[in-house]
Amino acid sequence: MDDPFKELAETMKELAELQKEIDDSARRIVKSVRTLVDHRTEYRPVRAADYPDYDAAYYDGTERDLAGEGIASLGDFDDATFNRRHPDKNVFVRLGLAADATAGAIWFRLGKASSLALQSWLEDGRTITTVRSSTESAVPNRPEVALERVAPQTAVRDVVRRHRSRVAAAGALPRLLRGLEDLVQAYAADERASAAFRDGQGLALFEPMLRKKLGDKYEDEGAPLVESILAHPEWWTGEAPKPVAPVGPISLMFLASREHDGRGHFTTAGLALHHLPDLQMKAVAANHCRAARFLMGVVARKLVRDVAERPVPASLELELTRADVALPAEFVSLGRYPEVEMKSEGPARVRLAFEGFDVGSEPKLLHLLPPDRSGSKDEWLRDTCRRLGQDAPPALPLEAFEAQMEAASRKGRETLGEVRDRFRRGFPAGQTLLIKVALPSALGGREYVWVKARDWTGDGVLIGTLESTPRNLPGLEHGQEMRVAEADVFDRAVFNKEQGMLDAALTDVVAQEFGVDL
Repeated sequence: MDDPFKELAETMKELAELQKEIDDSARRIVKSVRTLVDHRTEYRPVRAADYPDYDAAYYDGTERDLAGEGIASLGDFDDATFNRRHPDKNVFVRLGLAADATAGAIWFRLGKASSLALQSWLEDGRTITTVRSSTESAVPNRPEVALERVAPQTAVRDVVRRHRSRVAAAGALPRLLRGLEDLVQAYAADERASAAFRDGQGLALFEPMLRKKLGDKYEDEGAPLVESILAHPEWWTGEAPKPVAPVGPISLMFLASREHDGRGHFTTAGLALHHLPDLQMKAVAANHCRAARFLMGVVARKLVRDVAERPVPASLELELTRADVALPAEFVSLGRYPEVEMKSEGPARVRLAFEGFDVGSEPKLLHLLPPDRSGSKDEWLRDTCRRLGQDAPPALPLEAFEAQMEAASRKGRETLGEVRDRFRRGFPAGQTLLIKVALPSALGGREYVWVKARDWTGDGVLIGTLESTPRNLPGLEHGQEMRVAEADVFDRAVFNKEQGMLDAALTDVVAQEFGVDL
């Protein structure tokens, strides 16, 4: 027997692997920016002669060109903090100061990358920076820093003159730097101020940074990285991630097949995105399709929220309570939850064990089983769901479907008078009355459609619009006006756009129970 789960499971696995790649890249980006923010430079005097591989032509040539513009060298320095982190990087910087004490200079070369930066600190708190560099940082800086980049091929003379023209146009006097100590202190204060700004911005740094870096590629390449970064604030803060309980149901797909005896086989798809194996239930009674999917959804949420161990143990037992049920949920009636009260509402118990989809398959799915092997599996599933607030029925064969639908229709119609009175008094804002009608199908039999009621006349006619898209009802189309006599109403439901079905149609519940909705 082919495994219908395999293709979808492989797709979900590929998505999970892709997400892991995105997460790994995002984590590295956060780490690099965090390192920048936390860095505090420690300048120590060094001798260029102790760096046999240094580019003397670059360092000395830049020094001569700066001297020609009135900026003298103050000597060579390494950064002890940088060297402790990168002992393999053999690099030093050369510092300079303008003769008029209005600007500092710093230049270095590391491999093929080189940088020259001129900086002036104004009396009003702003900083004017002019940079000639072969690399660029896109990390946002505080608004007081006016940074301009010039092309890497720009002559030193032109860099200096551009910087001085920017300072002259700034409208404030530059602070005077009286020597090396003043310059180093100014660099340190600037570093602390920029770090404080970036630390305060936190995760908000990354979208503008990646937009600037990636340009038109941002939506395809940057947006997934930002989404990952925002989902993991602990990468930035360094704090241990706090378990976040899912506030709603886990997003799952359900695959179903019928065995020769009419019983169902269910598997989920979607837990791979949470680095968990998917679930399955076998030999499910024909009318326990709703119960099985409800329980699998509750178990999935419990695993994601409360089971931290990865990989999941080969055998695991869970205790479940109504607190584990997330509302709104697809397989409970929101307006009637809990659907059933029990004298004893102690926790339900579920055993999980790895099994293959069928005989001979790799045991990669978690099978939901009773905690012990005594008693009926059908009774265990029903009791478990009822303890969790879903009114699962006694097990029935597939042949009972039509009779159950008629019984549900009769029960729904018993309250039609009460619904009519409520409707005429006016439903609360946001609530809508839907009525189900059975119409003759062009293929024979009946096709069920929903009509959104707008009016209920005194002579018992409901007027509204067709909400369903007919499949085999010639002459009818979605949105057209319908007039339905009370006697032709097969069932009714109350719907809220924000919350979903507040009072589900009982025939819909039966359809879910027998898996007709799949």
